[in-house]
Amino acid sequence: MRHRRPRARASPAGAAKAAAAAKWDGKTTFECGGNDIVARNGITATAGVKAAGNCQLTMTGGSITASTSSVVASGSAKVDLVGTKVSGKSKTSAAAKVTGAP
Repeated sequence: MRHRRPRARASPAGAAKAAAAAKWDGKTTFECGGNDIVARNGITATAGVKAAGNCQLTMTGGSITASTSSVVASGSAKVDLVGTKVSGKSKTSAAAKVTGAP
C-alpha cells in the first residue's frame, strides 16, 4: 500500500495575500512581510515597494518610479529587481538586501 503525503494547503490569510499581490497594479505602494514569497513580472509602478520580515520579492521587468524611495526593505527581507528600470534610491535596514536598485 502506498502512502500519500497530504498536500499543503494555503491558509486563508496566505491566499488573500497572494490574491492581493496578483492584483497589484503599481499605483499604490506594494507591501509584503512575514514569510511572504512573491514574484511579479512587468509591473509599471508609480509607487514604491516596502518589504519587511522575511519577505522575498522578485520583480522582473517593468519599472519603479518613486518620488522618494523606490524600495524600502527591513528585517531579513530580500528584494531582487531583475531587468527592472528603477528611479529613486533604495533603503535598507537590519539584514535586509536589495539587488538591482540604486
